[in-house]
Amino acid sequence: MPGGGADGPAVTDMGGGANSPAVARHTRYNRLASDSAELIFRIEDGSETSTQVDRAALMGNILLENPEIETRWYFKYFLGNTHKNYLLMLQGDADPTLPEPAMLSVLQIQGDENVSVRAILWRQSGSERLLTRGAKSTTKLEPKKLVAEFGHGGPEKKMIEIKDPSVQQQLLVLEEQEGFVHCKFGVLYAKSGQLTDDDMFSNQTASPEFEKFYRALGTVHEQRGFSGFRGGLDTTSGTTGEHMVHTTEFGKEIVFHVSTLLPFDEKNRQQLERKRHLGNDMGVVVFQEDPDTDFDPGLIKSQYTHIYARVSPLPGGKYFLAVYTKNTVPEYGPPLPNPAVFENLEELRHFLLVKLLNGEKSTLRSPTSSFAIKKSRTLLALISAMHNDHNRRSTLARGSPNRAKLAEDFRQKGQSIKMTKIAAGKAPTSMRTSTLARSAVPGGEEPWTPICITSRLIEPIVCGDSWGLDFVGSGPSGLTLYQVETHASGELQSRLIIDSSLAIVQLAVDDGPGMLYFRSSGSLDDVDDHGKNGQVYAVPLDVFAHREAPVNKKFLKKFAVVNSKGASLFSINTSAISTAVMLQRTCKLAIATAKKIRTYQFIPKNPAAVPGMGTGGSLIQLQEFQCSDHIENIALAAEGVAQGAPQYMCCSLRSGEFVLINLDSSATTTLPLTTRGVVNPIMCLQVPDPIDDSQSEFVLCYNKSVEFKHSNGRDSRQYKVSWSSKPSAISYVYPYLLGFTADAIEVVTMINGSLVKTLQLARCKYFANKNGVFFSTSTPDGQVALYKMSADALAGRSSVDREIRAPPTATGNVFVRRMSASTSSLTSRPHRLSGSDLSPASSPASSPASSPAPSPAGSPFVSARRLAREKAREKKGGSAPGTLERKRSGMYLPPG
Repeated sequence: MPGGGADGPAVTDMGGGANSPAVARHTRYNRLASDSAELIFRIEDGSETSTQVDRAALMGNILLENPEIETRWYFKYFLGNTHKNYLLMLQGDADPTLPEPAMLSVLQIQGDENVSVRAILWRQSGSERLLTRGAKSTTKLEPKKLVAEFGHGGPEKKMIEIKDPSVQQQLLVLEEQEGFVHCKFGVLYAKSGQLTDDDMFSNQTASPEFEKFYRALGTVHEQRGFSGFRGGLDTTSGTTGEHMVHTTEFGKEIVFHVSTLLPFDEKNRQQLERKRHLGNDMGVVVFQEDPDTDFDPGLIKSQYTHIYARVSPLPGGKYFLAVYTKNTVPEYGPPLPNPAVFENLEELRHFLLVKLLNGEKSTLRSPTSSFAIKKSRTLLALISAMHNDHNRRSTLARGSPNRAKLAEDFRQKGQSIKMTKIAAGKAPTSMRTSTLARSAVPGGEEPWTPICITSRLIEPIVCGDSWGLDFVGSGPSGLTLYQVETHASGELQSRLIIDSSLAIVQLAVDDGPGMLYFRSSGSLDDVDDHGKNGQVYAVPLDVFAHREAPVNKKFLKKFAVVNSKGASLFSINTSAISTAVMLQRTCKLAIATAKKIRTYQFIPKNPAAVPGMGTGGSLIQLQEFQCSDHIENIALAAEGVAQGAPQYMCCSLRSGEFVLINLDSSATTTLPLTTRGVVNPIMCLQVPDPIDDSQSEFVLCYNKSVEFKHSNGRDSRQYKVSWSSKPSAISYVYPYLLGFTADAIEVVTMINGSLVKTLQLARCKYFANKNGVFFSTSTPDGQVALYKMSADALAGRSSVDREIRAPPTATGNVFVRRMSASTSSLTSRPHRLSGSDLSPASSPASSPASSPAPSPAGSPFVSARRLAREKAREKKGGSAPGTLERKRSGMYLPPG
């Protein structure tokens, strides 16, 4: 948003065109700033996107935000299935003393043993969705408790069930107010030197270049007799022109109001007939034939249009794109590539349509726009009408003797409504796409596509973390190291490094200084025992480098952290250790014991990371903090904190409070939350600010919500995230936030908190986010599969296809299998998990299953004898280029 503020000023260019005073050039996404009446539009021209983002990865994943197939629950899940609807009153947001009419829709899904419940809470601020899983089939549904789970408190009065089947049609109309089923956008032609809207609307005919452009957007139809979505055009008598442009994308019919195809009036300088259509479109594409002509959206007069996409042809058949958006509209994606030059019309078309569709949704969602006010009034009127219509009728129908017949009539009515919509081509969850659109969509995997490491683990994993490019996980047998980085096709080697004498329930690997931190408990079942029999250990990774046999509790006793007995959890700061960090006495480790938190500084044995000098160091206790209740979560500020800035720690308490602690001054701040109900803390984590490294931003997850706070205690973002289910963990990989629920992973964009994908994965368990996001799934018979998401793909630095299909770097060094890999069988130790490898990287050169692939230097599986041989070859000059650098990047030889 424009203007100055705690987050720094927005940059305003003071020239013409894109440098107009009406244009604010944004250098960052989703940050708070002051509202300035002088700055009407902000501009995106690709310069706000990092040059480190891989263009192919970005262009291959142009994402629709809040796609209807994910958000239109009532049409998708409820219609045609037996469900219940209730009238209720809630405490109002604007005035808590005035009750607000609301409605609740509940759908129970019977499983083999358990029941899942989908619920929609209908309010004047919009619908909210909730998915709960795991209730026993004998458990009675309590609607009041469901309402409380949405975080707005309980209902004010008694809830009344609606049994009239006609309410389904009314609720469908209510859901359709969330956004348009079909869309219309303007396309305005601007010749060289034209600056004002009068000049642009007065262009009577299209140039060949402009005609080529609008024909690429969709199919040109005759207006008269057109039977599809007409976007306000007269398809009966043809008073709005002879031809129109129409297409279908993501199940939405889209009409383009092309200025030169609308009627031209020689006597009307302002061309009001053309302005009547384009001036009532939320988004307008301005085709500016001369890229050097200035463009100022402030010179196009429209109260309704909020987004202008400026397209200019370039030599070689390429096109430049810049997007101008009113500052009242929240940020939206996708980000433009840097530079914002598109190779052809097909590539431009796909990006442009998704950008316009997302922009329209963001405009309707804007809390300060006139659309939001109108939407709120409309929703309130519809909900109030249902209260008036069904309050008395439902009371009278309550005593009906044939409940089964009523339920079946209700279901059949919903099925009829649904089929009518589908037959009319108005299904909001349709993904129907035109042939033109399909040809333009880039192929490839989505950035969050799970990559299967193995479809059958040797045992369930309680906790884990990445170790370099490999993975270490704790299970019934002890702590096992899985060689993810280099394993042969269909084969995953593993090695037990700590035996079962210690039950490890939490662990973290700090690759930089070469340390493994873990917390033990009485048993693996005591993960949430709040410190009973707890102990934290800090072990140098060198300890496991060349040992063939696993170590035990007696051996590791010397690595127990002082004053950590009874520990219930810990957190580490993974930022690099430097001389300045040591002088600043930066906290590396925080350990919670009941209501106390102790902080520790780490002094490395080898601070210069000299190869061959080993890893490890010592921990020095710094401070002790007493909290008002038991600590549930801790997050230490790590990456992104400027040198000299205070270090912060955020923790959540069993009482539901989130507390921010300044580790320099010991000052504490209780962070305010927006919920009215009971707070059940789930997780807090620190994320780096990519622009302002003097600030620490903390993500607070509780119930089914996420809020964002700066280290100064204030909100750091203008939105909050609402998951459809209560997550067990969350993970951040810019620009996405992942929510791990019982049977799904929900992906939201950090641009504005919109949902972009829901991945259905049974019994999903999150482990770690370092060198990839690691998690597991399991089947009812106990079979466990281990997956990762590519951090580079999520961050836009690479693509999933590139990671999956990367050629082997050594004999048998084939990357892991994808999600569709077949079930494997177990062999004796050393553990090898066999199965098909679907990666095209598989080749006859891969090592056979009987002879494991040789490990590269620096791997935890490398032998000391092999290191000695490689060093000897280096002295003789016989090593391949880059061998020494690869060795230094290994886990046991820190970077020099």
